Amino acid sequence: MDEPEQPPDSAPQWAMPLVVRLEKAHDLTAEQVLSAAGSAVAALLDSAAAADGGEWHAQVRAWADGRIRKVVRRARGVAWERAAALPGVNGMSGGAVVRAFPPTPVDQAPPEIRRLQVAGLDVPGELPAEASRGDGLVVVTLNPQVSATTGKWAAQVGHGAQLVLAQLDHSERAAWAATGYAVEVDRPSAKRFAELA
Repeated sequence: MDEPEQPPDSAPQWAMPLVVRLEKAHDLTAEQVLSAAGSAVAALLDSAAAADGGEWHAQVRAWADGRIRKVVRRARGVAWERAAALPGVNGMSGGAVVRAFPPTPVDQAPPEIRRLQVAGLDVPGELPAEASRGDGLVVVTLNPQVSATTGKWAAQVGHGAQLVLAQLDHSERAAWAATGYAVEVDRPSAKRFAELA
């Protein structure tokens, strides 16, 4: 399902495409997919291509100056191979692979991405109530009072990873990069979430 076309007189809406590899027979969990999405976003935004003077810098800058919107799609088989051949960065967690692509105006995303399904991305699996919080890992905590599909949560974890990256100094970014931009995701009780918030 494609994103709706923009009205001709409106400013283009930018988004960062994320594509989840979801083969027909898979044993992925929601936790793995969300973690991989966060890793992919951080890896793309911290890449040399997104830095000042890099090939994606102008696109990232135009997008980051507006809403940091992300559109999550799913692909398998040949559709995944076509999307994966486009410039982008993979994030991985367990068996999950999510590829982040440089932001574009929504209606100008490459056709290999625009043709992919947005709706219906829901992967089973309970999220842990408490992440392990190992050394160098970033934890994104989800609000237990909000219900969403795996695709919607993946976008939110991507936002969280992006906001963390923006707050890190050079040495902290390097330490995170050394983990492969590992992201842990948890969804605590409402009481614990309130304490954290």
